[in-house]
Amino acid sequence: MCGIGGVYISTARGAVLPEIPESWLDALEAAVAHRGPDGAGRWRDEVVRADGRKARVGLVHRRLAVIDLAGGRQPMVLDEGPAGLRAVVFNGCIYNHRQLRWNLASGGAKFATDHSDTEVLLHGHKAWGAGLAGHLEGMFAFGLWAREDGTLTLGRDLAGEKPLCFASAEGEGRRLVVFGSSPVGVANVMRMASPVVLGRAFEVRAARLEVWLRFGAGGVAAFEGVADVAPGETLVFGGGSPTAAPTSHARPVLEGAALTREDVGEVISRGVESRLEADVPIGCMLSGGIDSGLVAACAQRALARQGRKLRTFTVKMPDAGLDESAAAAATAAHLGTEHTTLPCEANAAEDLVRLVRELGTPLGDSSVLPTYWLCRAMRRHVTVALSGDGGDELFAGYQRHVAARWMRRLGPLARLVGLMRVRPTSWRNDKLARLASAGWWRDYAELRSMFTRGQLRRLAPGLALGRGAGWPARPWDEDFATYLPWDLMRKSDGASMSVALEVRSPLLDSTLVRRAQATAWGTLTDGGRPKGMLRRLAGEWLAPGAAGRPKRGFAVPIGEWFRSDYGGLRGLLVDATGAAEAYPAEFLGVEMQRSEIVRMRDAHLSGREEHGQRLFGLLVLALWVRECRGL
Repeated sequence: MCGIGGVYISTARGAVLPEIPESWLDALEAAVAHRGPDGAGRWRDEVVRADGRKARVGLVHRRLAVIDLAGGRQPMVLDEGPAGLRAVVFNGCIYNHRQLRWNLASGGAKFATDHSDTEVLLHGHKAWGAGLAGHLEGMFAFGLWAREDGTLTLGRDLAGEKPLCFASAEGEGRRLVVFGSSPVGVANVMRMASPVVLGRAFEVRAARLEVWLRFGAGGVAAFEGVADVAPGETLVFGGGSPTAAPTSHARPVLEGAALTREDVGEVISRGVESRLEADVPIGCMLSGGIDSGLVAACAQRALARQGRKLRTFTVKMPDAGLDESAAAAATAAHLGTEHTTLPCEANAAEDLVRLVRELGTPLGDSSVLPTYWLCRAMRRHVTVALSGDGGDELFAGYQRHVAARWMRRLGPLARLVGLMRVRPTSWRNDKLARLASAGWWRDYAELRSMFTRGQLRRLAPGLALGRGAGWPARPWDEDFATYLPWDLMRKSDGASMSVALEVRSPLLDSTLVRRAQATAWGTLTDGGRPKGMLRRLAGEWLAPGAAGRPKRGFAVPIGEWFRSDYGGLRGLLVDATGAAEAYPAEFLGVEMQRSEIVRMRDAHLSGREEHGQRLFGLLVLALWVRECRGL
């Protein structure tokens, strides 16, 4: 796990190739410094091709050392003389690196490190070019320079576990590309570099606010002109005309056989076992739920064969109604793990400000706070943690999946649900209001939106919301493609890397993903119960009663925390959302109605209405705007 970044400039024949000053690399590194406490590195190169075209690159890396502590330093360079030179910066972990190393070495590759997974990328790119990512099992984001053709390749894993964003623009006969783990770093360097390289300014503005306000996250990076490399995508810059847009290579879609009751446990076990390699201490997050419990069960069995015990951890939450530490301890006792219940050392307001700064993008998911508290507490004991992320998106685990299937069956009659008039006076009524909005607009996305369309019209009348997208046949696959990378993976990566903890998600193993996505609803749900296939397995592997526990996740009573000023959150909310420049229209691209924000805030704090999650989103947005003022 690491933080990466880079600047790439290519030119047409006859154009001047600008230098890449240290200040640009400084800005990229500063934005990701917290991600890598174990080392820092930089590397530069340039090439003049036979036809007169030129290219130059500067790479930066901050390291969290996990595999091959001595040999895995980056940027890593493969210099084979006339055969070419390659350099890479890489964030993540390649779980099949030993098999790939053996395959490549059998074909003549000469490895310099003992067992670095990073080096596999260099030899793999030489062998497979832009098809490299299709051979990788893991979580990854990388930038790879090849001197022989002056190209830059960016690649990201299938589920979007690791962040990777970029900005690319053309002008003055040149192509400028800036990439990195942090959108703030990328936007800042584009602001600095564009006048020099392209002859024009780069205006730092927020992007797609309508998407963010609906979901608290978005499938685009936070800034206009900065984009995410899509999950499973590989981009190649400089392969054709040096000033052309990149070519995009999607990871090949491989068909998988449907999962069965008989083999699902074996498939999950293989994914867990492949994620146990580390040269540093490893543990497992354990809640009272079934996803993390199944991961822990597989890991404990695998380690027991080596005469070792799995270390499991849970954090004791301050709200007794949401605390799962007792249930987690019962699961741990049943499995025989070495379990630790950690105290929740929370300073909610201070922690939230830090997370907004380090994430670099607004994330309106309040569960980022308990996720961060667990990661921070675990980091004192381990450097790598297994998690249960992905189970709901693969095995149809949300109630909204059931609701969406009914709406699809109802067809045009689903609009009758939209005739309900529900005021958000409670958490339950708020869910009903979203269901009504979803039915009226025929839009599955409304079921997980932060604001309904009606609320958004009052909050920001100028937003263009578009038409409803209808009811997908497999809404859990829709969540895998959107909600998982946009929200859950950003939350997990941001909260964990803030304290330099590597989190691995075995349920996102590509074989399990492929096979789950080939499995019918009735099998996934064992006849109609959300995540029924996993619940049946939990009934066999976990403690009695574990399979029937209701889903909780990392939900927090954020509405009550605002009212009670837990950890200073009420004061932060009032101060941040009440500031005169909290929501500048010139930066956000839309006029926010301050009167509506104040009305919602006051109605919530007085207990008349329930707007906890929406106010959390508006608070995060205001804090992010404040952090961006210096760009």
